[in-house]
Amino acid sequence: MRTRLTILAGTLAPALLSSQPAPRYVVAGNVRGADDARLAGAIVEMRAAGSASAARQATTDADGAFRFGDVAPGQVELRVRRVGFRPETLQVEVPQVDGGAVIVPLERAAQAMAGVVVRAQSRATASITPFAAFERRRAAGLGRFVTRADIDKRRPQRTSDLFRSVPGVVLVQGEAGTLVPQFRNSMSAGTASRGASSQGACTPFYWMDGTPLGALALDLDAIPPGAIEGIELYSGIATVPAALRGGVSNAVCGVIAVWTRRGGPRTGPGSVSSLQLAKLVESGDVFTADQVDDAAVMLPVVPFTPEYPDALRKTAGKVVAEFVVDANGDIEGETIGFVSSTAPAFSESVRAALFGLHFTAAQRKGHAVRQVVQWPVKFEPDDKGAAVVKTP
Repeated sequence: MRTRLTILAGTLAPALLSSQPAPRYVVAGNVRGADDARLAGAIVEMRAAGSASAARQATTDADGAFRFGDVAPGQVELRVRRVGFRPETLQVEVPQVDGGAVIVPLERAAQAMAGVVVRAQSRATASITPFAAFERRRAAGLGRFVTRADIDKRRPQRTSDLFRSVPGVVLVQGEAGTLVPQFRNSMSAGTASRGASSQGACTPFYWMDGTPLGALALDLDAIPPGAIEGIELYSGIATVPAALRGGVSNAVCGVIAVWTRRGGPRTGPGSVSSLQLAKLVESGDVFTADQVDDAAVMLPVVPFTPEYPDALRKTAGKVVAEFVVDANGDIEGETIGFVSSTAPAFSESVRAALFGLHFTAAQRKGHAVRQVVQWPVKFEPDDKGAAVVKTP
């Protein structure tokens, strides 16, 4: 189905070639989304109208721009497509009389994930980071601590390995086969309490980057050891700091607080191009959100908390990140890219925050499948000190 196009005259500057008697021209333009966002990674194919010859191909850059040089006069056909959007086809006269760029609007076909809003904190608030409390408690000698230096020294294969040498902690196999750290129950065997098991182990209350997750069988091995900055362990209510109790009953079986690493990109630019991703979708190796029965959903194992770039604290921006979630619910790092972005610093902030995230795998016909996810992230210069907030 075609939508009605609003096309400004193309930039068709004559570029006379000495080897050609007839003038040659440039066809240039821009591909945009419904919100006027400039779409990167859109595939633009051009051929002479009505011709069966092979099409010339270009991919839009970070600004959504494309360009074809050495174009003969006459009518050409442009076909524009991008993963997650409906393709468009239009006819362009070469040269255009009015000048200007060919603007190609694309309509979204696959539903993007619910967006996230990141608000800038005031300088005073931003300087007091939640992880600073970790250092204060460690300096005071409260509880037991695993630091980044400990992790680098031990080089564990899995995060659960970090708990094997902690006194009073046992690793219990959960229902899904995961290893779950628990504190040995110091209460009498006959005492009934939240989290106490028949084996005498006590399920702790979990925190992740200052966010309470509750007493659940958390799969810590879903977080790579390289993504962890520190871990706090408190074996009983008497040792749990007030800031980590979340209510007295929640701390009866102790607390485990995990802090993930912050600052600096943790994965480089994706090595899978938008063209390669499009081929994966076309071949049925990867699916879009509208092609699956149940789309991938982020799990609260590692919070998604992009940093607001210091140089852009007074600037609003928007990024739409794109990546593939595999059949195990993990992000395929080489597929991370961006559909659109108002500034590279916003993109890098989002890229860094994607590290270590875990999802429920998409389901299609009863099977877990790979799904391409497109995730809008909005940056707002707000001095209210608000944290990351999900929006519908």
